[in-house]
Amino acid sequence: MDKHVNFFLVLVITLFITWFLRDFGGMLNSHEMFATVTIMLMYVGMGLTTDSRQLLVGLRNWKLVLFSQFSLFGLSPLLAYALFHVVLRYSPLEYAVGLLFLGCLPTTITSCIMLTKEYGGNAVGALYNSIVSQFLGLFLTPLLLSALLATQFVSVIPFSQVLKNLCYKMIIPFAIGQILRQRHVSLGRIPGIVTYYGIFFILYMKLAATFCKGNLLEYFHLLAIPLIGVAAFCTLLLLLVSALAAGCRFSREDRVCSIFTGTQKTMGMGIPLATIYFPKNVEIVSSVSLLIIFYYILVMVGAAFVVVRILPKQEKNVNKA
Repeated sequence: MDKHVNFFLVLVITLFITWFLRDFGGMLNSHEMFATVTIMLMYVGMGLTTDSRQLLVGLRNWKLVLFSQFSLFGLSPLLAYALFHVVLRYSPLEYAVGLLFLGCLPTTITSCIMLTKEYGGNAVGALYNSIVSQFLGLFLTPLLLSALLATQFVSVIPFSQVLKNLCYKMIIPFAIGQILRQRHVSLGRIPGIVTYYGIFFILYMKLAATFCKGNLLEYFHLLAIPLIGVAAFCTLLLLLVSALAAGCRFSREDRVCSIFTGTQKTMGMGIPLATIYFPKNVEIVSSVSLLIIFYYILVMVGAAFVVVRILPKQEKNVNKA
């Protein structure tokens, strides 16, 4: 089954289960152990499936690497922070904060590589950039988030506490996975399955805890403006990245790569980080999760549209010149 079709199918099933088994999900969410163990297993699996040896090889195309990482950790946070303040005028803080999470997240591991290859881009460059961003994201994402969230939440947990949680929930499990990989420990498809489906289990628990409180129409009504903000963020980021890539005079293959790697955002880090920053506030975690999912869907469609509709036209104009 196509990975994107599988994603939509699993998402629909998750929402269906959440609605009908919300009391059970709320009960699971009341025990932090379930989310913690799931996150730790996810990152062990990610360590097992990430080939860190590719990092140094990928740095040979340093211009593409720098551009993609700047898009993810420089341009994206600034744009998200600006739009966040616009959305904040019309939406409560708890529902708009997902924009800040989106702006600071690294790219995906699999989707950007698959889409880059499918649309004739530099798939090897996408592989390198996704690995680099995952390693950088372990440190840069929480650092950026702490700086941005501290300007909005008086009670946000200190960065030292975030770093402690990050170490035992994500960094140490990732390192364990890397060690097991170096020792050629093979668990077949289990690590990939745990990494992929673990995020939906966390989503189920957080959404169920929110759904148990009722007033769902009001909840989704409050998310309307933030969702518009996410759509604006996606559109502007795609246009800026594609324009800057053209200005850097990248080849078409590298431009396709930069569009897919420089704009996609991973759910695998975003949702766990929301549980770290707001362990007692399921509404914030739920709203952040839904905004990340909405962006994930939107940017896959939007990036493909930009590549198909804009790049060929630009290539023709260049040839004419």
